[in-house]
Amino acid sequence: MDSQYVLVSSINCNSPNVNHEEGVIIDHPGGAHYFPGVFEDDGNPTVKSPGIMTGHVKITVVAVVLILLVLLYYPRQQE
Repeated sequence: MDSQYVLVSSINCNSPNVNHEEGVIIDHPGGAHYFPGVFEDDGNPTVKSPGIMTGHVKITVVAVVLILLVLLYYPRQQE
């Protein structure tokens, strides 16, 4: 890796000959400095990630919004 370019890709070891993989080469020093830290944090167990509760809150919010949409839509269909 250099200080100018970064490759962001969906390719993995098992699929380059089987799947159609996509990737982007970013020609930007800021991106080249940003992504290595992100990848290092992904493999670092001391970096805290969102807890399970965050996922439950998101699911609850989505469920409430869907219920509200159904409640708003259903009476209109009965007319």
